Amino acid sequence: MIKYKTEWEYHTIYHYIIIEGDKVIGSCNVEISGDYTKLQSLFIQDEYRKMGYATQIIKEIINDFDDDIWLLVYKNNTPAISLYNKLGWVDEYDEDEEKKWMIKCV
Repeated sequence: MIKYKTEWEYHTIYHYIIIEGDKVIGSCNVEISGDYTKLQSLFIQDEYRKMGYATQIIKEIINDFDDDIWLLVYKNNTPAISLYNKLGWVDEYDEDEEKKWMIKCV
C-alpha cells in the first residue's frame, strides 16, 4: 500500500492507494481539518470488490489515526454501510434525504 499526504493551508489529506503489479486496485483519502478527521472517496475497482481490499484500506486508516473518524455515505449504498458497521462505524445523523453521517469513535 502506498501512503502519502498533501498539506494545504487549512487541512491535510492522507492518500491510501493499493496497487497490484501496475494496476491501481483501490484508494481512499482521509481529510484532517480543524477538529475532525473524515474518511472520503473510498473506491475499489469493480473486479476487485468483495475481496477484502476495502477492509484492508480502512483497517490501515484506523491504525494510523487515533481520532474519531467521520464519513458521509449515501443511504442506499447498503454494501458500504454494511462494511462500515462491521468495522465499527455507527449512524450519527442525516445530512439530507439521501445521505447520512457515520462516526467511528476511538
